[in-house]
Amino acid sequence: MIEARVFLIMLATILAGCGGNSGPRLNVVPEVQVVEFGETRTFQDHIETDIRLPTSDTTLGGTLFLPLGQGIFPVIVLQPGSQPWQRTTTSDYPDSGAAYYNSLGVAAWSYDKRGVGQSGGICCQGDIRQLAGDALAGLDAVSLHPQVDVTQIGIDGVSQGGWVAINAAARSASVAFLIITGGPAVSTFEEEEYSRLTGDNVCVASERSNEEIDQIMAAITPAGYDPRADLVRINQPGIWFYGGLDTSIPVRQSIAVLEETRTAGTKDWEIVLQPNANHFMILNGGPCQSVGTRVSNLEVFEEWFDRVVTGDVR
Repeated sequence: MIEARVFLIMLATILAGCGGNSGPRLNVVPEVQVVEFGETRTFQDHIETDIRLPTSDTTLGGTLFLPLGQGIFPVIVLQPGSQPWQRTTTSDYPDSGAAYYNSLGVAAWSYDKRGVGQSGGICCQGDIRQLAGDALAGLDAVSLHPQVDVTQIGIDGVSQGGWVAINAAARSASVAFLIITGGPAVSTFEEEEYSRLTGDNVCVASERSNEEIDQIMAAITPAGYDPRADLVRINQPGIWFYGGLDTSIPVRQSIAVLEETRTAGTKDWEIVLQPNANHFMILNGGPCQSVGTRVSNLEVFEEWFDRVVTGDVR
């Protein structure tokens, strides 16, 4: 164990407010906050450093997972879905998680979601802008580590974490890239209605056809957090993974939004659809099914990651 080190960090948008359309973060900060780098542990295949950091209203605890060696590493901020989530070296998905990214020579930041583990606040209220503020606080904190490449810090958002990643990227150019699995590109209200129409909210498949569901969805007015404006604003490269059997989020509508936004601008975005996978990337999986044979996105992801982020890191 090493003696805890204390760093000073200036927080901008996190302190100034959480509006989804608030513009890039300012460099003018009203106060100084403290980030604590604590215990460091060395293992056979990686190094872990615990970090405690402030947000606008609480303190978060997490761990930075570094590959072995003295290099300067890109970093992935792991942003979970809506569930209570504690820091971890693994993930629900084979093409994400700290251990996987470390194997690519990339660092990963995994933190206890607010209200869980060593993080303060109240968990799982679904405030996307607040959660994006937490993600940006973590990004600011890990950027202080001497082995972090501050120009290559991205967010890996899963499900609800996709909204969080989009809002964070719209608020800060410090977010260098996005990796999103099962993340909606429609509003929170539209996602809730879709989940009700498909039966995903009760984990029982609906008898409605896709055509019937699409007709109903087309008449729904977006409400709650709507990522469309943020998607127009962001220019960071990104890759989206979707399952064609997903009953949790409206995949067809989300892909249509991404395609329209990409076509209207100059977005370096890749969209990957696995037709026979569900929300958890389970082959032929039903509503809420998270156990079974997973569809792998590793090959297409690593080709994209090599091109966009790090070059040949394998």
